[in-house]
Amino acid sequence: MVNRIIVYIALIVFLMPVISDGQQKESSIFRIIGSDISESLNDGSALFTSPLHWKEKDGITLGALFVTTAAVYLKDESIRANSFKQRSEMNDEISDAAKLYGEIAAPVIIGGGIYTAGLFSKNDYIRVTGRMVFESVLYSGNCNKCF
Repeated sequence: MVNRIIVYIALIVFLMPVISDGQQKESSIFRIIGSDISESLNDGSALFTSPLHWKEKDGITLGALFVTTAAVYLKDESIRANSFKQRSEMNDEISDAAKLYGEIAAPVIIGGGIYTAGLFSKNDYIRVTGRMVFESVLYSGNCNKCF
């Protein structure tokens, strides 16, 4: 539930210039945010159409990745069984702490903080880094937990 609220707030902030009625003059912050949304959409388009521009070497890399993934998948049960043998209270606490950073809230909050800091300090490098954190969550497919 908290994840959804955080994502909705982030979407509202990013979409404010898009949904504004256009009658009032947008501040430079809204223009920057609008430009960042446009850039994010361009990045997503480039990401999803990049296989159309692959070279032979890229196909070989994909094949090697597929074979490696299949080999690890075949060993998945034995790796899982071995990890349960190593279970302890301390390992469980470490796992719980690491799990927190795998949830959607952490990158959204961290990315939002970085983006906001860059936006208000007028530091393009920091702002773009925050935007890239949001894009990585969105385009990696981790946003299925968002809604």
